[in-house]
Amino acid sequence: MVVAGGPPVAPAARRWAGPVAFSGPRPVRAPEAWDRAAAQYGRPMVPERSRARLAVTAVVVVVLGLATTALGGVVGDLVGGALYAVLVTVLLAIALPRLRAVVVGGVAFAVCVVVELLQLAGVAVALADAAPTLGSVVRLVLGSTFWAPDLAAYAVGAAAGSGVVRLVSPRAATTPRPAGPRPTPRPPA
Repeated sequence: MVVAGGPPVAPAARRWAGPVAFSGPRPVRAPEAWDRAAAQYGRPMVPERSRARLAVTAVVVVVLGLATTALGGVVGDLVGGALYAVLVTVLLAIALPRLRAVVVGGVAFAVCVVVELLQLAGVAVALADAAPTLGSVVRLVLGSTFWAPDLAAYAVGAAAGSGVVRLVSPRAATTPRPAGPRPTPRPPA
């Protein structure tokens, strides 16, 4: 292949030529070719998690969370807050299955902190009052009063939730890469 205004370019170098004008259209790999190449080396491009197992885990966490209301007091509030963070982590893992469990836990902690700050600002109570038919559900989801120790419970719960996500639905296992240079997969014809 000849680069416009330059010497001939070897086919292997063509891929890394950068912003150079080519005399013909650039070959575009189809996503299937990338997936085939990744499968050839035993490394899925981006492994997903099992949403079914995570959904069952979410139901179990909701049941445990509702059962903590029987504990009452400070212990019940802290355990409930931690389970709330675990539930947010599991739900985020269902919605975003390609993210690593640690990243999902960090995002879940951020969501829990935002919910707690909404309680501090009074937005959660205003939303519950604005929707009288759904008020009790909104109070269960967003809470009603700010309590600073909840932030620590959310941190513990998000960390535990990351572990739960990793245990319940691990990413696909990978096999070691073969030694030597990797052959370049050919684009589909």
